[in-house]
Amino acid sequence: MAFDPEFKPEPNVDGAADVRFAFETNFMPSPNFYDNPLNRKLRKLAVSVIAKHWKTDIDAFVPYLAMNYFDRFVSSKSEKEYSAVDKVPLVAITCLAIAASMRGIFVDSLLKDIYEDFSYGAIEEMKPPINNKLDHKKNLVTPFSFLNHYYPGFRRIGGFKRRCINEIIVQAQGEDNFIGYTPSEIAFSSFLAATRKAYPRMNLHSIKIQDGMRCCDEELFHLCEKKGIVIEKAGMETTSSSSATAAIRQGKSDELAADEIELERLRRAKGKAVAEPDMISEEEAPNRLMNFHLLWPTDEPVFEKEPTEVPPMDIVHPETTQPESEVVRKNKHCLEVPSCNCCNCNCNIC
Repeated sequence: MAFDPEFKPEPNVDGAADVRFAFETNFMPSPNFYDNPLNRKLRKLAVSVIAKHWKTDIDAFVPYLAMNYFDRFVSSKSEKEYSAVDKVPLVAITCLAIAASMRGIFVDSLLKDIYEDFSYGAIEEMKPPINNKLDHKKNLVTPFSFLNHYYPGFRRIGGFKRRCINEIIVQAQGEDNFIGYTPSEIAFSSFLAATRKAYPRMNLHSIKIQDGMRCCDEELFHLCEKKGIVIEKAGMETTSSSSATAAIRQGKSDELAADEIELERLRRAKGKAVAEPDMISEEEAPNRLMNFHLLWPTDEPVFEKEPTEVPPMDIVHPETTQPESEVVRKNKHCLEVPSCNCCNCNCNIC
């Protein structure tokens, strides 16, 4: 089968695929961090800050990387001081600057228009804590790392242009309902969502999903509808949906079957020693396939103000007490002495 030049065949060189599957969770936020509604609001704030300061002449992979760095940094238990409302904008902008430098973009040209809000010195001071926490893992395992791996089976259906799959993944990064999915699950689900749109007659239930894999294709499909993401079919003669379904039901393509066998083998071997390299290199996403507009929300979430401390009531000291009126004095006297017959006190006791 001829391969699509946008999805290159992936030879398993030096166990690279094994490493990606085994260590993909190392490049995700700390588990359960975003279960807290406040932390999700903080993430929404970071998304809005990055979206506002992203520029159309910078490819969309930069903000994607920036949010990955942000998620991993603020969700670290040792960095709680930075997961505060007043700290989030600076952390987000610094992550954007680091991501831009990783893509070879001159950072000053990116940040020159925002120094009114974030000083150069503050950004430079924020970089070391983030870099140290990322532990030099700024080239990372992302859903893009798995696209070549999963594509052969979907090419048999008809295939897609890589740019539209890239866009699904990038736009999903700006939403908080995809946080808990692994990179490989996002990659596979993006292909499924694209299939729903481009080949609506395709029976997705006929596509076998690996044991233990959670899919979010329905949510990604709705994201495509909401954001107006256009799914581009591959420039090739496609088979009918019925014949493609039959091919998948009978065993799919040899490439996809081999991929599933490899993934299942890796899942069974989970826990065994797999050497993590010092740097897992991400296949560089070409700029020409990331040239779409970032559609992340820019509205900042509303945070409830913390209740202000109520000042203690003033205590009136005895020396400042005002003299009692005659009526009050007599009433107090009558209460103390029930048999009192003093004049006209109207206390209902005399």
